[in-house]
Amino acid sequence: MDAMGSEMLENTCLADNVNMAFLISIAFIENIFRMLMLSKNLSYEEVVRSATAKRLGINNTPNARQISVLKSMAKGLFQPLRDYFGVPIFISSGFRCKELNEVISGSSKTSHHMILRDICAIDIDQDAISSPVSNADIFYYIKDNLDYHTLIWEHGDDKNPGWVHVSFSKDSKKNKRANTLRAVRKSLKTHYMPFKNENIA
Repeated sequence: MDAMGSEMLENTCLADNVNMAFLISIAFIENIFRMLMLSKNLSYEEVVRSATAKRLGINNTPNARQISVLKSMAKGLFQPLRDYFGVPIFISSGFRCKELNEVISGSSKTSHHMILRDICAIDIDQDAISSPVSNADIFYYIKDNLDYHTLIWEHGDDKNPGWVHVSFSKDSKKNKRANTLRAVRKSLKTHYMPFKNENIA
């Protein structure tokens, strides 16, 4: 092998090593994120996990700005909720990257799950884990005691929602409990109406 060939082989090996080191670094960073706690009882993994993303090979990883918003939600909304009830709170849907949001049927293109600006959203479903705390308990506690951007009684019936959707802004001025809604299905479409206690039997 001549000198030029040797040099090309050496450069190829060097490039392969650099690529391998880069991939290892990315994997290491992702593992660190998975171990990250957003608050005392809320892990990073709980907020980003997605069976759909896993099935389709979508990298559902928030950036630093989005993680900062998630931390604000964890400390200002999730942790007070967890502390009050003293039982695990199950997040059925948390952060969604744009690619993931696009493949989820019925998702809004401006969904707060994507954290496009300073607002994030989570869906809570206690029924999924057979909890002594109901979805209705979660809804009413948030409604009466915590600050939030939007709170939705999602479908279900008059006694218990199918799940609870709640969004929270890093900007406290936006968490004024102004948007409290009930989602109902009419003619195969979801409609949102202002939540009123008299709507619930």
